Amino acid sequence: MFSKVLERFERTIGLRLSSWYAAVFIASLLLLYGAIHLSLVEVLTRNERTTLNTFVEDFQSRYAAKGVSGVVGLSNDRRSRIFLVRIASANGKTIFFAAPDRWYNGDMTVLENLPLVIGSKWQRMPVDRGDTLDIQTERLPDGNYLQVGVNDHRRRTFLRHFRQVCTVVVAPMLILAGIGGACFAHFSLRPIRDLNLMAREIVQTGKLNARLAPRATVGELRELVVTFNEMLQRIDGLIRALKGTLDNVAHDLRTPLARLRGVAELALQNPDDHEQAREALADCVEESERVAALLNMLMDISEAETGAMKLRLEPVSLTALAEEVVGLYGHVAEEKNITIEVKRTGTAQALADANRARQATANLLDNAIKYTPDGGRVNVIISDYDSQAVLAVEDTGIGIPPEEQAQVWERLYRGDRSRSQRGLGLGLSLVRAVMHAHRGKVELRSTPGSGSTFSLIFPKVPTGKS
Repeated sequence: MFSKVLERFERTIGLRLSSWYAAVFIASLLLLYGAIHLSLVEVLTRNERTTLNTFVEDFQSRYAAKGVSGVVGLSNDRRSRIFLVRIASANGKTIFFAAPDRWYNGDMTVLENLPLVIGSKWQRMPVDRGDTLDIQTERLPDGNYLQVGVNDHRRRTFLRHFRQVCTVVVAPMLILAGIGGACFAHFSLRPIRDLNLMAREIVQTGKLNARLAPRATVGELRELVVTFNEMLQRIDGLIRALKGTLDNVAHDLRTPLARLRGVAELALQNPDDHEQAREALADCVEESERVAALLNMLMDISEAETGAMKLRLEPVSLTALAEEVVGLYGHVAEEKNITIEVKRTGTAQALADANRARQATANLLDNAIKYTPDGGRVNVIISDYDSQAVLAVEDTGIGIPPEEQAQVWERLYRGDRSRSQRGLGLGLSLVRAVMHAHRGKVELRSTPGSGSTFSLIFPKVPTGKS
């Protein structure tokens, strides 16, 4: 039974929060009570001793003026009847003794023969009913001793009443602490309960369009609700994008697979035509390479985005890299009568993986040539700054509308104006992922009808390492 209660306590945040609230409240009350009690004890004791010292001085004055008779007269005064008064000789023999009868139910000789503690002004002596005498001893001019004592019964009675009052007051306060802790936990954790209910509803229904309205209060829980809504919105967007991606992948895979099937069926219809079979195999290889390129590019993007892409970073001359890539695409540009030129405004030594940098540059150059009309121009501009090396591909192509510029980096996204061109829709996604893996970035500036400029911004090789 106890283990179940303990397990529930460990799992229920509200119960733990209520318990901690009540515990802190109770501990605070106990500390306050202890501090007040100690302060009262100290104040009452100091006041008693101050009063006692005042009467001791009065008794000394009377003794000096009238001897023992003066002390007797003062001890009979109403104000002095709360004190024990004793005059003793140097050898401890009692000369005069007076004490309230209520102090002691036994033999008063115990009090009449109080020990003289020579060298100590104060002494404490337990008496009947748990009371204690505070006794002040003073040496008189004639060699006798004056002892005046006060019973702490009044102080202990006051403190006992104080504890009783505190008990009566604290008991309902403890109950209020428990109720207050429960209410505090209930209202504090309400946003979390709402989040839990919404999450459960989403799990059961699969609807990601639900949102939780933030409360008017401020603080971490409100921020949690806002963050939770943002997370839902982000997940909803990712799922929508994933559905779109799957549709595009299915569309892009359907075409080569259909061609593979059609070419293979056509070759099987004429098994004796070896030339047709050879062409069919060549077409199958081409389409297989297209499918493999699609899948490999998707894997490269995933590796780069998750930080799993392995890079061999070394000083790379962006000028040499650009000239190499331009040489590879020279014949494609000639077919469209497009002029390609490499322009350099700095040494541009980048800290990069040469193969991945070449791959990103090739994708940008391929897009530039693909979307630039015949007779257009493509410039590859190399420049460097304090800590960055930049390779920019500038074209005079069709440009990208402003509303599509943020989407061109998404996987398999193809704008309306680019669907007429053959492609996977993954090139720019791979470029951004590669630059992310290099801890660099890619920028786009485009004007519809006037062309686009894509810039690869690499970390520059530190001085002395080139």
